[in-house]
Amino acid sequence: MTLRYQLVPDFYKAHITQMYTRHPGLAERSYAEQRAVFWADGFNWANYLVDELPQYGYETQHIIANIEPMQKRWAQEHGITYREDDWYHDILLAQIKAFQPHILHINMSAEFIQRVREVASSLRLVVGWAGEPIVDAHFFRVHDLVLTCVPENVDFYRAAGLKSDHMDHAFYPAVLGRFPAGVPLHSDPVALGFIGNMMFGEHYHTQRAQLFHDITQRIDLTIYGTVDDLSQPDQSGHVLKRTARRAYYGTLAGLHRAGVDAVGARLPRYDLVKRRTFRQQWEPVFAALGKKAQPPVFGLDMYQLLSSFKICLNAHAWSAYASNMRLYEATGVGTCLLTDWKQNIADLFEPDVEVVTYRSAAEAADRASYLLDHENERQRIVAAGQARTLRDHTLAQRALRLDHILRQHL
Repeated sequence: MTLRYQLVPDFYKAHITQMYTRHPGLAERSYAEQRAVFWADGFNWANYLVDELPQYGYETQHIIANIEPMQKRWAQEHGITYREDDWYHDILLAQIKAFQPHILHINMSAEFIQRVREVASSLRLVVGWAGEPIVDAHFFRVHDLVLTCVPENVDFYRAAGLKSDHMDHAFYPAVLGRFPAGVPLHSDPVALGFIGNMMFGEHYHTQRAQLFHDITQRIDLTIYGTVDDLSQPDQSGHVLKRTARRAYYGTLAGLHRAGVDAVGARLPRYDLVKRRTFRQQWEPVFAALGKKAQPPVFGLDMYQLLSSFKICLNAHAWSAYASNMRLYEATGVGTCLLTDWKQNIADLFEPDVEVVTYRSAAEAADRASYLLDHENERQRIVAAGQARTLRDHTLAQRALRLDHILRQHL
């Protein structure tokens, strides 16, 4: 039996805007033409699972649900009506109904998935994805399976009564040859660089931000990506109300600083003030990194830029395990990866042979300086790291793993 597998991701809004700016008139072209332009850009290896799974007995379909001009063109071409204020859900629901998937790979609300089950009687498995930052288990309450790249997440979701399994990220080798490898995207080559985001939060990138801030005190680091702005001036409401609100919050903050939480806890919004106070402690770190950050890059631009780095710095969020995409993207394009030591790193790469690890900001800076001063050794690590990724960490291996997991849970 052929299994119909439908993958429904969202793309970054900045990436969508960038692509339509780069291709004038694209929004007026057919659905197939618009999709082909985005498909050729190579964004996120997981999208291309739909190219690998047919060899294992799947019919596949890929929908980028949040690209408004493309989705509305599909609706027009198929005679689908939709509400202007909810085109996203209406068009997507029509696409799922038309394809009738057996397996739907999607991160959407329980309410929407319930609607899907009403129109897709074929559905046998709804699969969600959780990356390094933990998504609340309640979000996946009607999913049949949660895949994650983080081993701790598997335990977390299973403890919440959900079915969960582990699958690592991978490298999409087809991007090699689509850009001039080693040629800087911008005029100045990067010695030590990072591509990615820094989001504030316990299970996001707060510790990464502190680490990078400490590293920048020792060695120059070029950052491409979005850094959260933690300053939130309150400009809403009438001036008298704003003044009163600030005075009230100021009183609550004073109670917290004075250590009289027992009194403050009885007052409204005290927890909010405690969170704001904690947030304010991190403002200088995020502000300093935000000033250094260059605009984010995506798709082939990201791969080309990454390939021109002499060293790519990597740091995970909260997990004790190495798990993020940068492990495979950097090594895959032929860049020397300098990554934080994790207890499973030797299962993925041979430390100091295929990648270089560090345990502190000082060690990261020292090892980066050493690699920049020893070109031959750095190049040996580059070659070994790329060979390992192209052998063990490609899309083909992950598609085989995914097929095994899906059939196990069907």
